Amino acid sequence: MVPKILRLINRELFTENFVDAGRMNPLLQLMPVQVVLNDKTPLLGAAYYGAMALMN
Repeated sequence: MVPKILRLINRELFTENFVDAGRMNPLLQLMPVQVVLNDKTPLLGAAYYGAMALMN
């Protein structure tokens, strides 16, 4: 969903709201946030998880 509205997102406001988590603030300030633009990412993750399950 985010890639479709990426141009509408105010980065500063998003970042400010993201890190505004009380005691988790110091940790969230260090956490990188990235937008995944590949719409096949969930499918790739499921395929990877399935392949790993077959190996066990």
